Formats: sequence, C-alpha cells, structure tokens
Amino acid sequence: MATEEEGTCKLCGIVAPLQRSHIIPRSFYKRAKDGGSQLVVHSAASGRQPLFINADPRERLLCFKCEQHFSTSYERWGTRLFFPDRGQRNLIVDMGSQVKFKDFRYEDTYLFFLSILWRAGVSTLDDFKGVSLGSNLERWIAWCLKERTILLADGVCRMDNFIRLGIIKLVDRTSERSQEMLRRAIIGFGQEASVSRDSFIYYFGVGGFLVIFYFSLKPLEPMDPSVVRSAPRPGTRTFRAECVPVQQLTQIVDLFRSARTAGMPTRRRGGQ
Repeated sequence: MATEEEGTCKLCGIVAPLQRSHIIPRSFYKRAKDGGSQLVVHSAASGRQPLFINADPRERLLCFKCEQHFSTSYERWGTRLFFPDRGQRNLIVDMGSQVKFKDFRYEDTYLFFLSILWRAGVSTLDDFKGVSLGSNLERWIAWCLKERTILLADGVCRMDNFIRLGIIKLVDRTSERSQEMLRRAIIGFGQEASVSRDSFIYYFGVGGFLVIFYFSLKPLEPMDPSVVRSAPRPGTRTFRAECVPVQQLTQIVDLFRSARTAGMPTRRRGGQ
C-alpha cells in the first residue's frame, strides 16, 4: 500500500515518494524576505488581496530524481541570472532604460521559466489555480523539461514557436515605490487576453522583474521581435531587458496600491 508521501511524479510518471516541490524557486522567496520572517505576496488573481506568509508554496509534485534534475538543470542558472555572486555582479548592467544581462543563455533561461510555468500549471494549490495549460500542453512541456531542450518530440517544431518569453524590469521613477519594494515583491500568476483570439498571456513577477509568457495557437517565427515586449532572441549571448514604469501596467499598480493596506515593507535606508 502506498504511503501518504507516495504518488505519481508529475514529470516522469513514476510512482515514488514525492518531494515537497517549490512552485516558484525558494531562492526568490529567500531574496524577497531578505533576512525577515515574512514577505508580502501579491496575487494577480482578481479580488485577492496581498497576504503575509512565512513560507513559500510547496506541493508534492516530483520524485527525488526529477526534483534534483530541476535544481541542477534550471534553478541554479535562474538564481545566478537574477542574483549573481559578488564576483559576477558586473554581468548585470543598469543602462537606464534597459538592464543588460551579459553571458546570457537563451535556452537555459527559457527552460528555467518554462519549468516554473509548468509547475504552476500542474499544481493543485489555490495560489496557482488560475494557470491552466491543458493536459496536452503539460505533456509537451514536461517532455522538453525532461530532455532539457526547446525542440518538441518531432525534432522540428520548437516550444518557443508557441510560447514566447518576455522579461521586463519594473521601475518607478516617482517616489511612490522604492526599487527595494519592487525587488522584494512576489507577484503571483495573472492572465490577460491578447488582441488576437488565437493568443493569451500569463505573467508573474520576481526580483523586480515581470516575466511574460505569450501563448499562440498559431506557430510564431522564432526570431520575430515584435510578438512580445522585451523578448530575448534565440542564440543571443546578451539580453537587454526593457525598463518599464509600473504606472504603464495598470494591474501591477493596483496590486501595489492594495499592498499598502497589507503593510508592504517600506524602503530601507540605502535600499535600491
């Protein structure tokens, strides 16, 4: 008889003891807390207020082998990308209207964020119930994540022909919100309809950035930069994320207004 901790791994399909998997990597919550015991999580779901929490959402999703695969293949790179060690901080350059990432790896970055989207899609937690990918897309993404490739099983189509990634840096040129507030905010998954009936958008925010997934039912040209704002280009070794004032993003502004009631941490002396 299966124990309470056993189940079917969502990635490989094997019945085994399941780990308490992080949906959004623990490193992002650790940086958001910044030594504190609590953080404020902003939910992009309609009608949900920001909440104080002591821990990050976890769920028994993956077996030990797949959990380690996610950690070594994706999360180490994602953490280094946004939170480089002291000796690597020159790899992120603030250029005013853009943030330049040097030594950028397109495919690793794409798969890292795709792994977060997939975990949110297969999760049963209330925090992620707004993310619905459908069983077919979940299987396609799972195959890419297992094989560590953006090529689909046919070896011809690419996942980024159907899901395009965009990354923008959130800034506030006014004195209303400090960069520390933006950096420490965790913005839960939200969804928006696109101008086309054949497409829609999911997004979430971590580390002062907004990560955007643009879904299209029709194949997109992989090098077309006009599909989604601030999209990395395949094969590039550098990436310039556009800096976007939060005032241009209505839903994000509304989240931070709600955060005032929830008691979002205020600016620290010398915080950026």
